Amino acid sequence: MVKILIVLLGYSSFLGSSDAPNPSLLLVPNQVAFHTEAAFPSIPAAVRERLRSVNCQIPQPWPRTRLENVVSGHFISLRRVDLAVLCSKSGVSKVLVINGTNGEVIASLNPVSDSHYMQGQGDNRMEFSRRLEAVVPPESGFCLGLDEPCPCEGSSLDGILDEFEGKASETHCYRKGWHTVTSGD
Repeated sequence: MVKILIVLLGYSSFLGSSDAPNPSLLLVPNQVAFHTEAAFPSIPAAVRERLRSVNCQIPQPWPRTRLENVVSGHFISLRRVDLAVLCSKSGVSKVLVINGTNGEVIASLNPVSDSHYMQGQGDNRMEFSRRLEAVVPPESGFCLGLDEPCPCEGSSLDGILDEFEGKASETHCYRKGWHTVTSGD
């Protein structure tokens, strides 16, 4: 919300000049749609309980055609399926990696203000555009701007694509510790 106000204040300095933007063209933020774990019936009971206990709200990206931001994969071990959930609390969302068997939070990755992931989608509206996806090797090892070896390459473990729709993306991977690499733009 702060970023939106700054942009609007910046435009206000142009009001009254011939270069002033048409106020009807300014983007208006839409409310972010959130769901609780109850909306995702396939989440294991232990994970559901953990999400409930931390009061996790799962933001939904535009367009809202299906439930998103809960993905499963072999993020830590090939012997167990874990979940990655985009969890928002007090206007900040982060990727929670949760043990699919006992509900233990394994990692909390990339906390960012929800307002950072708002972008124009037409009709002067701004919509939430952060989306998670499980990526399997070799895609999970895709790194941009390789100045050194990519820490996500050379493993059979899955990665978590943390995408700003149509903009920069990052992949989170576990390879003897958590790594986050730029994986798309």
